[in-house]
Amino acid sequence: MRSLLLRLARQLPPILLEEPWALFIKTACILSGVTYLFQLGSPSAISRLLPPFVVALWNVDLLLGGALGLAGLIRRIRRWEVAGLCLLGASTVVYATVILAVAGRRGIVAALLIGSFGVAAYLRALGSWAAGVAIRERVDGAG
Repeated sequence: MRSLLLRLARQLPPILLEEPWALFIKTACILSGVTYLFQLGSPSAISRLLPPFVVALWNVDLLLGGALGLAGLIRRIRRWEVAGLCLLGASTVVYATVILAVAGRRGIVAALLIGSFGVAAYLRALGSWAAGVAIRERVDGAG
């Protein structure tokens, strides 16, 4: 069994093993944005509470944030990933707030779950940005 798992791991792209959660969350955000843009659906809480223009903007934010974040993660371009994470963080905060506004106390668990993705996105963006600053400072100090 161990050798089978090792063979499987060797066949997968390294980024999939290093960052599976980040890859899947960003991909889910891209799919959510695309789903709305092709008029296949949108979260009912968002659609009920916000005007259509804001719903469209929220979905574009999900699509762009997911795409930028995913591209930055895969290509190892820190600025793209940070920008994408900030957009996704904003999307999740809006969504969590709307869930609470529509569902009240019944939506607390869902809002906490969605909101925690937003907090995680902002924390990862902060950590990635700080790491980039530290690297630049070391490079500038060495030169």
